[in-house]
Amino acid sequence: MKKIVRTLGLCALVMFAVVSCKKKEESAVMTFRASITQPTSDAKTYLGSDHYLYWNSGDAIKVYAIDENDTTSAVFTTQDNALKVANFSGNIAQSDNYYALYPAGMFSDFIDDETRITATVSPTQQFVPNGIATNAYLMAAKNVERSLEFKFQGLFGLLAIPMKGNVTIGSIELTDAWFDLWGDVPFKLNQLSWDDLKGGSDSRSDLKTITLECGDEGFTLSEEPDTAYFVLRPLACANGFTITVKDLAGDTLLTKSAPQNFSNAIKPQRILLMPEIEITANEP
Repeated sequence: MKKIVRTLGLCALVMFAVVSCKKKEESAVMTFRASITQPTSDAKTYLGSDHYLYWNSGDAIKVYAIDENDTTSAVFTTQDNALKVANFSGNIAQSDNYYALYPAGMFSDFIDDETRITATVSPTQQFVPNGIATNAYLMAAKNVERSLEFKFQGLFGLLAIPMKGNVTIGSIELTDAWFDLWGDVPFKLNQLSWDDLKGGSDSRSDLKTITLECGDEGFTLSEEPDTAYFVLRPLACANGFTITVKDLAGDTLLTKSAPQNFSNAIKPQRILLMPEIEITANEP
């Protein structure tokens, strides 16, 4: 989503119609009609007041057409803006089997066969008070029973951290005690599942930290809490994690650690809400 995502919808229902009638093996111009359903949450909390994510102009999904002897892919985009239902247009081979991924730019084509691709997870995310950043949340879908309909499912979950205080923050770091949080991750397209979720002592320590960046001017907290959302792959946080809040100079304002607790494991399409944090500047 090109603009800031105001709210998060964790499932999407997509329908598309073939505009030009050609043989199944040939390419066809298609239009996807995408609607977004309300999210669900273990924490009984939502992003935003109306519970929806809005499609914005320039949003892109990657569509795969899979047949026995051939697999093709194409990017479909929308010109609609700030809508709950948007039309995505593109051109792809006709098939009984379609898969779709959002956002398009986060996924590679096949890496060693016609079932495995790579999702690239960034070590940084943009801090958006009470929301998530553009293109941070990954979703996937297969057409339902060879129909022209997609039902997207979220591949990630969210860790929500309410914060209040009287300081300006520059960044928020999440360091997992065991789990790799970013990097290139193999994904099984034909199963819509992660192929390898790495962690443990054999993994690089620098892969275990994701940073929410607050921009050049930072973000000033107030007496009313604002929530920071980390978009995380499943299983993260279960073995313990540390939150570090820094100012614009990179100095640490606050550090909070959570011990191992398997009830904290991140789940797809769920929001894990943590206790509120207060950060107050020292009096001179």
